Amino acid sequence: MSIIAVGGLPPKLNLKDVVKTVARPIHGIFEALNYGPSNKGRVCYLRLSEKLDPLQVVERINTSNVIKRGSKVFAFMPDHVPDLPLAAKPKKLPERIRRNLKIAPNLTRRQIIGISHEEIMKEMQTKYTGLYTLSAKTKHSLLRAIGQEVYNRIVQIMDSNKSIDSCFILTRLYRKKHPHFGDFQFILSTLHEIQDSQGKPRSQIQESDLIYLTGLEYTIHNIPFEKVTSILSRYTDKINVKIVNHINKLKENMQPENDSIEEAARLKVREQLVNMGPYLPGITREVIQKNFVPNKVPVHIVKIYGEPFLPNKDVLSPFVARHRGLGVVRSDYMYNTINVRVPRDHLKAMLAADGTLVGGSKLVIRPSTTSYFKQHFSQFEKDSEFEAHKMDEYNQRNAVAGNVNADWNEQW
Repeated sequence: MSIIAVGGLPPKLNLKDVVKTVARPIHGIFEALNYGPSNKGRVCYLRLSEKLDPLQVVERINTSNVIKRGSKVFAFMPDHVPDLPLAAKPKKLPERIRRNLKIAPNLTRRQIIGISHEEIMKEMQTKYTGLYTLSAKTKHSLLRAIGQEVYNRIVQIMDSNKSIDSCFILTRLYRKKHPHFGDFQFILSTLHEIQDSQGKPRSQIQESDLIYLTGLEYTIHNIPFEKVTSILSRYTDKINVKIVNHINKLKENMQPENDSIEEAARLKVREQLVNMGPYLPGITREVIQKNFVPNKVPVHIVKIYGEPFLPNKDVLSPFVARHRGLGVVRSDYMYNTINVRVPRDHLKAMLAADGTLVGGSKLVIRPSTTSYFKQHFSQFEKDSEFEAHKMDEYNQRNAVAGNVNADWNEQW
């Protein structure tokens, strides 16, 4: 990583504002370390990612004519970086600004391979909702074999093009070489290979057998809402029995042993509990219902994949608006994916639009509650020393971000 210095900044400009000021001309991943002295006055030192050329960044800042509060911002390569204390928390480029400026996430080659593998496997299982169940019948040998082949394909594409620097580009090139219309035959041939090796008869299935809508009912952690309320009601009854039995025992044992203040207070409390006895089951049920049953969320997240590509924003916007889409965010990693927030009352209508042709592309529309068989791609590597902590960061990330090299990239 390289260090550059930025000067000409107004007094009292905090690090967060510095990042916002120079984000556009830098157009890459960086962070503001802290202010410090130099022979050109008070400057802010920035640390650039290894993918950025510091000389080009300095030139872009100096030629972009950035004016902040009447002061012209300039940049230069410092002769030396002073031993200045780092800010308590160096300011990084905010996600919203990164997406709006179409800046790719800063990922290593192996991270690009791993994330792209996960996204392609997720796309396949999202489209073919019955694939998970079919694979479960083979103890998931099917999805493991598919995952291995997808990994081999991705590595081959990555090795043949050293300029690939984002998951967005890699997934797009993958689908260019292995189009969506070949996925079902890929699944079927892999299944038959497994069945042949096990000496079992080949299953004769159609593509329609693997595609059916799920998630139309409201669920809590993939459990139907009605089942949750039924279970809760059953346990509420058991709790009430315990409470009533306890109150009855209190009623039987209401004999003060002495005249102490503590015992008199305890007796008063017991008397009040006994008086409340007939009402406690209702109170308990109301409290449990209010605090343990989540309210039905007003909106649902729907995934939309475009085959063979995602139509641009101008073409797809009317479709989203027609189905009352409240917000759309494009994936940072999968080139043909958006996530749409849809009101609960319009969810069925949106899912029923699956297969609609828009701008020469077929839309695959699925709820975000689809079950996935997750595989860490390191199991397919010969050298499995993958940076797992970076993958954990990715899994925790809101997998709905803007993208680089895309026609439709803004956050809605």
